[in-house]
Amino acid sequence: MAKRAGSKTPETRESSTAAADPPLERMRRRAYEEELALVQRRRAGAAIQARLDDPRKRWKLSPMDLESRTRWVEYSKAKDEMFAHTDTKQAP
Repeated sequence: MAKRAGSKTPETRESSTAAADPPLERMRRRAYEEELALVQRRRAGAAIQARLDDPRKRWKLSPMDLESRTRWVEYSKAKDEMFAHTDTKQAP
C-alpha cells in the first residue's frame, strides 16, 4: 500500500500531539497507566485464584501472595509517589 504524501505515521502523529499539548499527553499517559494497572491486577487475581483452585498449583501460593492482594492500592500509591519524585526530563 502506497503512503500518501504528507501523511503521518503513528509515531510522528503521537510526537506532534505530545509537543502541541503536553497536558493532554500527560492525561492520556495517566489513563493508559491506570488501565495497565487494572489489567495487571486482574491477571494477578486470576493467577492467585487458579492456584487456590488447582491442587497442583497450590504449592506456588504463599501467605505473602494473599497479603499483597489486600495492599494493592497502598502499593500502587507508593509506586506512583516514587515515580513522581524520581521522574525528570533527563530520565523519564
